[in-house]
Amino acid sequence: MLRIRLRRVGKRGKPSYRIVVADVRAPRDGAYLEWIGNYDPMADPPSVVIKRERAEEWLSKGAQPSDAVKRILQWQGILEREPVNRNAQSRNAEVLRCSRCSNYSRDANRHAGRLRCTRGFARGC
Repeated sequence: MLRIRLRRVGKRGKPSYRIVVADVRAPRDGAYLEWIGNYDPMADPPSVVIKRERAEEWLSKGAQPSDAVKRILQWQGILEREPVNRNAQSRNAEVLRCSRCSNYSRDANRHAGRLRCTRGFARGC
């Protein structure tokens, strides 16, 4: 399996990264198949240079980007951003009351027939 990921280069305290296509089993700074771009996080704003057509080709061949590279590809418009539903579950959660400490909580759960919260009040709640 292939992965598009960052390979660290640069001096101590001044990191710079190459965006490379490598085998999943290869170490972070080990062998790679192709160098497709650079990422400099020390610049303000961080600079990214990427060979767009090569990145798209590797993605079409099934290479999976790492989390950091996925973000970079989204910044560059190569990948579409995924919608984030962070609070969808918590918005729909029922507000419950703990039977021990009487606190209202969204994360209350049932334990041995009693309603208890997981907020840590009153030892054992």
